[in-house]
Amino acid sequence: VLACIYGDLLWQLTALATPNGSARNLVGALIVIALQTMTGYTIPEAEIPPYFIWAYWVQPASHVYVSMAQSEFDSEQGKAFLRSRGVSDAAWRSWLGPVACGLAGLL
Repeated sequence: VLACIYGDLLWQLTALATPNGSARNLVGALIVIALQTMTGYTIPEAEIPPYFIWAYWVQPASHVYVSMAQSEFDSEQGKAFLRSRGVSDAAWRSWLGPVACGLAGLL
């Protein structure tokens, strides 16, 4: 549901920000390409080059992935598994996924 709201609001923002249909199509295509490029699969934060770390923090999907992984592997053995895969086990990250989805829906 949040993905539908996020997508709808994103296209409404695109329509508001562009002057005509041609520009809207171009901007929309660039947005789709950017989102598809950054949401293919999740790369562990430790393996992302420093100049691309902004893309990791901007994508709501990365925060949802970490939140779900922390929720599923909530034991000492599970946390060790997450650390071995490069997933953060910091407690504050478990709430970042729902917050990121909520903010994306509001935008």
